[in-house]
Amino acid sequence: MSARAHTPGLSTLKLHYKGDQIHAALIFSPNDMGAVIPLDKNSDGNISADEITLAQKPLENLAKNLLELSLDGKPLSLVETKLTHDENDNFRFDLQYEKQTGSLLKVVSKWINALPAGHRQFVSFHEGNKPALTEDLLDADSNIFTVTLNAAQTNAVRKSPSFAEFLVLGIKHILTGYDHLLFLFALLIVCDSFRSVAKIVTCFTIAHSITLALAT
Repeated sequence: MSARAHTPGLSTLKLHYKGDQIHAALIFSPNDMGAVIPLDKNSDGNISADEITLAQKPLENLAKNLLELSLDGKPLSLVETKLTHDENDNFRFDLQYEKQTGSLLKVVSKWINALPAGHRQFVSFHEGNKPALTEDLLDADSNIFTVTLNAAQTNAVRKSPSFAEFLVLGIKHILTGYDHLLFLFALLIVCDSFRSVAKIVTCFTIAHSITLALAT
């Protein structure tokens, strides 16, 4: 019998603004996708090429509701959708939106509420091929990202996620993962003082938060 630790609920959203179009690239793990639509049809623990082919069309249809974009309150039209499956089993959605007149871009990530509790989405915004102008970390309680489409005005519109945010994420992930709790319990059995307990719990939480930050 084999056992597998659950993976943290982390996805990425990369927004590119160039010319008269806005491009969004979202990457989800197989676990994320499995929460939205059943992929492992035969329940053998693996997603085969045939199962991916079967899921292609339903996922492309669902992709239309991945995001909701608007400029100054006016909805942006989705003009192109592309779904690919990479060598790491991740699913990538490339969405192309037609830009209208306006400056304040609002992005609502609609799938977060359909994903497992505690899921986070790392968002970055780029103008052309420049490095990210602003970044954020979204969740079910805060799934809206806003930015001004003018590099000169993006000062502190959003800040990059801090270590404190990842620390909180690490704590929540530990508390919602039975495998982590069992691991900690096994370690605590050999402790003979409260000080030892505090050291183990603190080090485990910080180490877990660092791995989440590095993964993102």
